[in-house]
Amino acid sequence: MTRRINMARWQPHVEEARRRGVSLKAYAAEQGLSLYSLYRASQVLRQGGAVEAASAPGGKFAAVRVVAAPAAALLRVAAHLPNGVSLHVDARGSDVPAVIAALGALPCSA
Repeated sequence: MTRRINMARWQPHVEEARRRGVSLKAYAAEQGLSLYSLYRASQVLRQGGAVEAASAPGGKFAAVRVVAAPAAALLRVAAHLPNGVSLHVDARGSDVPAVIAALGALPCSA
C-alpha cells in the first residue's frame, strides 16, 4: 500500500530543513515530525525539480542544466572552485540558471 503525501503540509518543512542546512532526520526529531513522510516529500520534490550534472570535457567546471525545477522550490547550489573557495547559495528554482551563469563567469585562479 502506497501512502499519499500531502505536499502542502510537508513541502514547507523540507524547504525549512534545507534552508537551515540540517538533515531531514535532525529536523524531523526537532519538530516531532514523521521522518518517513519528510523523506517521502523530499523525494517527490526531487523528482519534480531534478538537477542534472555532467563533467565538462577538459574543463574545470561541470556542465549543469536545470530540468523542470519548480519556480517556488528552494534549491541549494554548491560550487567548489579551483582556487579552494566553496560557495553555497540557496535560490528559488527560477533563479538557479542565473546563479549558475554568474558562477561560470567568475575568474578563478587554479
